[in-house]
Amino acid sequence: QSLDKLIDVRRKAVWAVRQQLEKDPAYQTELEKFSDRTLAMSLYQEKVIDEMFPSAMMEKYYDWFFTDVKAVVVKIGFRGAGINEDRSEAEAYELAEKYASELAISQDAVLAAKTLSEGNKKAVLANPYTIGRMPMKGDSLIFNTAVGSVGGPVKLSEALVLVKVLEKQTREKDRTLDSVRGELLRIFRGQQRNEEAGKFNALSEQFRRKYNAIAYDAGINELVNTINQWGKSPQPKITDFSDEQRKIIIGEVQGEPIYSGGFLDFASDMLTRDYSVIGNFSSIKERFLMQELNLRSWVLEAKAAGQDKNPKYLEEMERFTLGRLARMIEDKEVNEHVTEVTEAEIETYYRENPDKFSAPARVEVWQIVVNAQPVAQQVYERARNGEDFKALYDEFVGKANVPVTHRYELGMITPTHRMKPIADAAFAAGGNNLTQPVEFNNSYHIIKTGKFEPEKVKDLASVRSSVQAAVLNEKRGKRREQVESEISAAVSAEVHSDVLKAIG
Repeated sequence: QSLDKLIDVRRKAVWAVRQQLEKDPAYQTELEKFSDRTLAMSLYQEKVIDEMFPSAMMEKYYDWFFTDVKAVVVKIGFRGAGINEDRSEAEAYELAEKYASELAISQDAVLAAKTLSEGNKKAVLANPYTIGRMPMKGDSLIFNTAVGSVGGPVKLSEALVLVKVLEKQTREKDRTLDSVRGELLRIFRGQQRNEEAGKFNALSEQFRRKYNAIAYDAGINELVNTINQWGKSPQPKITDFSDEQRKIIIGEVQGEPIYSGGFLDFASDMLTRDYSVIGNFSSIKERFLMQELNLRSWVLEAKAAGQDKNPKYLEEMERFTLGRLARMIEDKEVNEHVTEVTEAEIETYYRENPDKFSAPARVEVWQIVVNAQPVAQQVYERARNGEDFKALYDEFVGKANVPVTHRYELGMITPTHRMKPIADAAFAAGGNNLTQPVEFNNSYHIIKTGKFEPEKVKDLASVRSSVQAAVLNEKRGKRREQVESEISAAVSAEVHSDVLKAIG
């Protein structure tokens, strides 16, 4: 099936090219934007992520990912640290040496750690230690300290840290490094978001200088005035901006201008809602122009570094091109081809599919839940003999904060209620009735039913939009099958079964 989908996408892409859909200006703009983002992200991965979190470090953490460590953590504060104690850093180190000796000889490491540690004493035991609980220096201390030994102190922003490792066990590596990498990176990047942002900003400034990226304040001011005049007109629309107004130059990178039209497209919805919030000088410059200057500078640097020849980039571009061209066929040959539904089609579909537009049967339910069957039988007999059901509930249950499954009033339920045995019994009893005790989840439920509403088909007026959508989807489905059949006949595909066998 996966192969069939791949072939189907490629056939549609080939068909789209034969129809010259790849020349569509909107597609070309989309393709260029995707290429730029992919190139910039490829360079960002290399210059920021890979340098901050190199492969050797990831491999080390991969081993630690499958290592369970039981340890105690002792934190010693000092002036200016997260745990701000009235001692100097040097005094904290002296105290740490003393604490390390005490921790090493302690018979009860957890008790010793609770006595010695500052800050949250409940958090002294890590069992198992979770990667990212402390910054990387803390991780390294935990995993590199031998069982029975005391490690540290190491200085973290929160405090000086000592650890004593009590147990260490390696688990089977049942996941690949690639499958673990994303999880680890989320932890690391969360811890070092400021460092990552700083590295990005420094590189962005470097690339902007290299490629002469300039913001034109005069152009931005002209655009602000243009937006203000537009915003004061009655019922302004983005399409009201003239070609000339969309050609105001607000910046450039390596001699290539950045026009106001880019901002107008970027902020079209926000401008329509409140032009004064997004259409001011600061927003235009910081939220759009600087981002655009950075992006274009990163793209130029990526191309200079040969990222546009990187196999991963080429693979991403091929995947995007195939998928987007295939969707263009879907839009042009299916969605744009089938747009209307007649009143007769709506009525026919509604009449032939009553089950799709039915309101399910409902019954009103109250219940008394007890733990023993003899007690349940007693409650049932008393209720059957006419005693007030709510009074019986108060006598046998009547507690505050009872579990949701035990509450007295369930209201109007349908046959698909999550407590299926209760629903089955209630609907079997019908309206205004009482059931024998029903066993469910080690409890016994005596059920009283009230008002019963049979299943009924909703009137067409209340479901017209749903019926119309269903008819449209059905018509498009038939059109899709027709188009795919025509494309299959026009675009041949050869499947190499020997290759499929080789890859299983």
